[in-house]
Amino acid sequence: MNRRSLRSTALACALGLLFALAPLPARADALSDLEAQIARDQAQLALISSQTISVRGEIADTQSKIARLQSILSQLNAQLLAINARLSDNQVRLDDLIHREAVLTDQLNATEARMREKQAAFAGQVRVLDKVEGRSPVGMILTSHDFGQFLQRLTGIRQVADGTQVLADQLKADRDTLAAQRAELGRQKAEQTRVVAAMQQQKQALDREYAIQNSATLQLYSFQAQQGQQQASLDNQATGLTADIASAETQIQSLLAFSHGQGGNVVPPEYLANGWGTYFNQRDARWGNVYLGRSSYEVWEIGCLLTSVAMVNSHFGFTRVTPGVIAANPQNFTSGGLLYNSALDVPGHPADIHWNPSRAYINGILARGGTVIVGMNIRTGGTHFVVIVAQNGPYDYWINDPWVQNAMHVSFNSSPVTGPIYDAIGYL
Repeated sequence: MNRRSLRSTALACALGLLFALAPLPARADALSDLEAQIARDQAQLALISSQTISVRGEIADTQSKIARLQSILSQLNAQLLAINARLSDNQVRLDDLIHREAVLTDQLNATEARMREKQAAFAGQVRVLDKVEGRSPVGMILTSHDFGQFLQRLTGIRQVADGTQVLADQLKADRDTLAAQRAELGRQKAEQTRVVAAMQQQKQALDREYAIQNSATLQLYSFQAQQGQQQASLDNQATGLTADIASAETQIQSLLAFSHGQGGNVVPPEYLANGWGTYFNQRDARWGNVYLGRSSYEVWEIGCLLTSVAMVNSHFGFTRVTPGVIAANPQNFTSGGLLYNSALDVPGHPADIHWNPSRAYINGILARGGTVIVGMNIRTGGTHFVVIVAQNGPYDYWINDPWVQNAMHVSFNSSPVTGPIYDAIGYL
């Protein structure tokens, strides 16, 4: 048999509460197990508290970052609104310049058309002038009827020449003016186009920056939600651990109350025996204050199992094996008071351990002349071990109870410290 340890658990093992024949049960019944559970829960609670503080710090940092990003987004949004307004105004100005340029271009085209017409007329006049001026003054005198006609012809020639010059000057001035206006409008339009393009680039840069900052803000909101879930999970864990600690402390108080309610930790020596064997009480003054091996627990506190084993030894003739003898041997226990499985064996009668045994199994052992130690979940809380010595009708057993004073050969069903059986150790 392996050396997995058993122990009658704390003060309800003041009754002797079983710790385990196999892996640890889901709940701790022994006083030491409850204390260890509380220590583990408190350590875990401290870790969770530290993690909670860290998460809360991270949440506060995230909220601060979100606030800063929101401020940046607000500033960017204000800049975008301003640049949109300026861009709209400058676009209107650019559109106006484009319109004015188009109008001026039309005017310039019309002027150039008129110039072409006037140039054609001017060319005709020039040809006339050339024809007229090509004649010599003598020829003009000779062809004139009188001197007055001669003067009139000279004056006409001068007027044609002067009118032609004025027309040429006016056309050139109009053309130069329109060209200058068009050039200025072109310069203004080019400058306005540059301004609009620069503002559009600035707006695009602001749009990109806004998108980046907005994406970062959304990521922080997502991270903040995850942190909130993590904090809620830690809070739930802390609540659960706090409840477990309170439950364990309540169980300890219940076990203490139970043990003292049954008459204190030690009772006067009890000398009882019958044909089955010797009865032992774990609180007997002869060994009640003996420590279990090198542990800090005494027999009266958690010695129901080892006391039951001592009674089984007496049943098979080993009367010198008392609870005190078993408790005094440190090889029988772990440092925490756990009883090794090997300590359950009686010479020539190895222990047969069964979890969740059937009534048929127990009855079978008894029918073959054997005896059975059973572990129970007692009705008042905790667990306890007693020795079943015989059947008491079809639905009851006679037991030797190591906790209740002088409880030799008493009814299982009538005992105040029995309950549903979860473990059986059979001996043949």
